[in-house]
This record gives sequence, structure tokens and C-alpha cells, in this order.
Amino acid sequence: MRTLLVFLSLTIGSGFAFAAGEKLNACGCYQDDTGTCHCTNKKKKCACPGECEPVGCEEKRQKQMDKEAQAELKKQKDQEKKNQKKAAANGKKKNQ
Repeated sequence: MRTLLVFLSLTIGSGFAFAAGEKLNACGCYQDDTGTCHCTNKKKKCACPGECEPVGCEEKRQKQMDKEAQAELKKQKDQEKKNQKKAAANGKKKNQ
């Protein structure tokens, strides 16, 4: 029982360690000696780009980047239309 308490206190104090000495990253995942990613957290956290992450994080990040790019493109097109209308209105004023 005492050994278990010591193990738990060492584990909790050092940020959650596993039998093989792996530590969880901010996403709740660790990489074993073979390079395989293991995620123990049921709640997906995608805050570790380039590290071991839950399945689907890269796709989620790509979707978000695509949405942002589409929004920026729409914003630019709207601004261009606005500028064209302004130029057309200025052209009519000059002709009158």
C-alpha cells in the first residue's frame, strides 16, 4: 500500500508518468519507444502540432485553415466589388 502511495505521489507530482517512463504531452498523448502515438484522454485536445496528437487533429486544423482562407477571399472580393461600384459612381459624376 505504501509503495502505491509513493508511486501515485511521484506520478502526480511529475505530471502523469507511465510504466515505461513516458509522459503525457499537453494533448494527453505519449509516444512509445516504437514511435506509436497513444492518447489516454477521452476529450480530444489538438494543441500539439508536430507532436503526438489524437487522430483527426491535423484534418481539423486543415479544415479551420481552409475556412479562414475562404473567409479572407470573400472579404477581398466584397471589397473589390465595393471599390468597383465606387469607381463607377465617380465616373458617372465626372460625365455629368
